[in-house]
Amino acid sequence: MRASMLRAAVLLVVAAPACAAPRDGGDCASAEADRRIAGCTRIIQDLGETARMRAGALINRALAYRAKGELDRAIADYSEAIRIDPRYADAYYNRAIAFKAKGDLDRAIADYNEAIRLNPRDALAYNNRGIAYRAKGEIDRAIADYDEAIRLDPGNALLYSQRGYAYQAKGNLEAAIADYSETIRLDPRDALAHNNRGIAYQAKGDFAGAIIEYDEAIRLDPGNALAHYNRAIAYRSVGDLERAIADYDAAIRLDPARSLAYSQRGHAYQARGDALSALADFSEAIRLDPKNIWAYQNRGIVYLYGGLLDKARADFRQAAELAPKDPYCALWLEIAERRSGVPGHLAEASRQLTLTAWPGPLVRLFLGETSLAATLAAAHVADATRGRRKACDANLYGAELAILQGRNDEALELYRLAAGECPNDFIEWTTANAALRELGVTPYLQ
Repeated sequence: MRASMLRAAVLLVVAAPACAAPRDGGDCASAEADRRIAGCTRIIQDLGETARMRAGALINRALAYRAKGELDRAIADYSEAIRIDPRYADAYYNRAIAFKAKGDLDRAIADYNEAIRLNPRDALAYNNRGIAYRAKGEIDRAIADYDEAIRLDPGNALLYSQRGYAYQAKGNLEAAIADYSETIRLDPRDALAHNNRGIAYQAKGDFAGAIIEYDEAIRLDPGNALAHYNRAIAYRSVGDLERAIADYDAAIRLDPARSLAYSQRGHAYQARGDALSALADFSEAIRLDPKNIWAYQNRGIVYLYGGLLDKARADFRQAAELAPKDPYCALWLEIAERRSGVPGHLAEASRQLTLTAWPGPLVRLFLGETSLAATLAAAHVADATRGRRKACDANLYGAELAILQGRNDEALELYRLAAGECPNDFIEWTTANAALRELGVTPYLQ
C-alpha cells in the first residue's frame, strides 16, 4: 500500500498545473516542503492569477503539507481547490489520499468516487479506492476495483501486487501467487513481490518454496528486514533453529525497533533450551511494546519452568489483563496460580470467555466441568490440520492439569504426545519440551 501512495504522489506532482509566475514557479514545485509552501502561498494570494492556476498552487501546497504530516491543512487546501474548480479530478484524488491517511475511509472512498466520475480512465484512482475498500474489509469490492485498474493499465506491476494482497486476505492463495508472479514478470527486481509470494507459499505450507522467495527478496534488497524476519519464521517452521536465529539477528540489526523480531528470536532460543537468551529477548520485546501479549506469555513460561513462579504469575497476569477475553491467557494464569498454591481466577475470568467453541473445552476441563477424554474427543475434526492443532492443545493442557493433580506418569505421556504432535512454532510445543526438561526427560525436537 505504501508503494501505491508514493507513486500516486509523484504522479500528481508532475500532473499538477505548472505555476506560471516566473518568480514563484520554481518555489511552488520545490522538493523542499517549506520552500514550496511559501512559493505556492504567494501564487494563491495573487488575485491576478487565474482561478485554475491558484487551484494548482493549492494542490502543490497541500502536497507539501501532507509531506510534513499536516493532514488537516492539506485537506483544507484540497477543499479550496475543489471550491475553485469543482471538476478538478486530481484535487478529489489527493484529498482522498489525505482522508485515507487520517483513517477516514468513507470520505476517502467518496472522493475516489468523484475522481473516477470525472476521470473514468484513472487506473490509480481505482487502485487506491480498492486499497480503501480492502482496509474496510470489503475484499470483493476491492478486487473489482483492482480488476478495473488492471484493465486500464495492464502493464503496471504494482496493480497486480495490490490485487494479490486482496486475494490473499480472502484466502485465495493460488490467485494471490498468480498475481505476485505477474508482478515479478513485469518487474523482476521487485523484492517486495518475492517476499509476498513467499508469504503465500508459507501459508500453503510450502516452506521450501517460501525460503527460495525470501532468498531472492534478500538478494535484490539486502537491507530488507521484513524478508529476513519472514525467512526466519520459515526456517523455524522446518526446525532449523540456527538459521532462524541468524535471520532474526539480521532483522533486528536492520530494524532494531521491531518488537516481534525479538519475540520470535526469543521463541527460537526457548526451543533450543537457551532460557537466558530467551528471557533477554522477551524482555526487550516488552520494553519496545509493553502490550506484546505473546512476549509476556512466553517469558512467563520460561519463568514457570525455571521455578520463578512469582515472576511467571506476574507475566501471565499482565497478559490476561491485556487480553481478558483470551482463553489461553486465562489458562496460563490459572496454571501458574495453582502451581504457586494460591487461589486461581479462572472461574471469575471465564465469565468473559466463550466456552462453546475451541479452546472453551480446555477452560471447562480446568473448571472440572468435563473430562480429558471428552476434551480430546472435542478436538477431533474433519480438517486434519485443525484437528492436529486442537489435539496438541488438549494433550499439553491435559498434561498441565495432570501435574497439578499429582498424576505425573500421565502428564509425562501427554507431554510426549504434545511434543511429538504440536507444530514446532507453537507455544505449546516449546512448553511441552520445557516440561520434559523439568521432568528430567530428553525433549522431543522435531
